[in-house]
Amino acid sequence: MDSVSVIGTMIAACTFFVVLVVFAKPIGILLKIFVNACIGVIGLMAANFLLAPLNFSVGINLLTAGFIGALGFPGFISLYIIKIILG
Repeated sequence: MDSVSVIGTMIAACTFFVVLVVFAKPIGILLKIFVNACIGVIGLMAANFLLAPLNFSVGINLLTAGFIGALGFPGFISLYIIKIILG
């Protein structure tokens, strides 16, 4: 390897490391929202199954999953409160 290749590889490695450090926290936050959304959708499915005999359910879609993912359990409860208020 010549010196230009070595220097180019070192610059690329340093750039990758800096980008990884800078974006580590936002990626972690997005991962947490995604996991909360998945757990929330499973909770909505269970609640809808249990409340089906009462004809009371909340639709499961990308918006409700995002709402639960961002707010967590309070978002889950909020969806059912909004359902009660709006009918």
